[in-house]
Amino acid sequence: ISGTVGYITFTVKVDQSYLPSDDHLIENSLVITGNLPDPTPGDNTFTETTPIADIVVEKATNGDDADAVTGPMINFGDPVTWTYQVTNTGSITLTGVQVTDRDNVGNLVVITPTVAITLSPGETMIFTYVATASATGQYTNTATVTGTATANGVDAFGNAVNSTTTVTDTDLSHYIAALADVTIVKSDSPDPVTLGEVLTYTLVYTNNGPAGASDVTITDTLPSEVTFGGMVSSSSPTQSGQSLAWNIGTLGKGLGGSLIFTVTVDSAGIGTITNSVVITTSTPDSDPSNNDDDEPTTVESPGITISKTPDLQTVETGSTVTFTISVTNTGDVTLSPVTVTDVLAPGCDRTFGSLAATAVQSYTCVVATVTAGFTNTAVVSGTSPGGTVVTSTDSAEVEVVGLEVE
Repeated sequence: ISGTVGYITFTVKVDQSYLPSDDHLIENSLVITGNLPDPTPGDNTFTETTPIADIVVEKATNGDDADAVTGPMINFGDPVTWTYQVTNTGSITLTGVQVTDRDNVGNLVVITPTVAITLSPGETMIFTYVATASATGQYTNTATVTGTATANGVDAFGNAVNSTTTVTDTDLSHYIAALADVTIVKSDSPDPVTLGEVLTYTLVYTNNGPAGASDVTITDTLPSEVTFGGMVSSSSPTQSGQSLAWNIGTLGKGLGGSLIFTVTVDSAGIGTITNSVVITTSTPDSDPSNNDDDEPTTVESPGITISKTPDLQTVETGSTVTFTISVTNTGDVTLSPVTVTDVLAPGCDRTFGSLAATAVQSYTCVVATVTAGFTNTAVVSGTSPGGTVVTSTDSAEVEVVGLEVE
């Protein structure tokens, strides 16, 4: 009917898979046709252009895009700088632009300033946030950007209308925290050691990295059977009872050192004594299994005695004298070899391959044709497994008298 006006209203939904063109506009074309000739066909087609709102955030960790695992390696305790590049990739101005992220301990942080951020189409802004690498191992966090787009227009009835929509984007980033690996190894010398002897301990410590180690401390617990003597190298420790402590401080990757000190083994230390040491750091350690070491030391108490009997013999000139010699291992370890020497009675010399702890070896020997009195001394020596030589002596006297004439 001539002069009649009609309206058709409908809605559409923009697919999420839609890839906007470079101008970020959607065009919707309308064509009206009829079955009668139209004197003005030029107004039978109309195209409506709708702007698109879009936003993109690109996050980098220490300059590395780091979208994929593992990302850059950052030493534990070192700074981490996150960079956020935000771009309005749509065709409409965005207001209230805000970037949020999780910090190194998981707290939500607003990265953008407190003032309202407005981005024109095609405009880019860059923000940064600095934290400390405190994660252990792999760390992942995701940045989120949001912005508000408002479109104003007039409807078919001439009424002003506006539409507000929120656009958002996310980008994740990774880094892997490089941990320290402090180690300590202890050795002793000599081993076995003899009661009352000086024993030397050597502690070798290293940080294998890849991160530096902070607040490194070494604590050595001496066995109760020893007394601290002093340092051979390095600075003196802080001592509390049987505990020795060294404050090493910061230890870089691949660095280390040694501590050498002495102790004296007390009389109560027979058997095995154990010295324990531990190294600690405030930096997370990738391998705690090598942070301590126990060093056992065998303490020996070798001893030997010799008995030569009889203590006194009186014989006639030209007679033969007989001695009984007994060698006793009075210690707690086997002696090897054991040797008896008797200068004035060579026939009494003996060598035993070994003599077990508490074992006794006895034998007799003679000196023939004695014509003058003498006092002779038998000397015995034995060697312990630790190389300690123990000795003992005993003497016997011989008196010679002339033959009686009847």
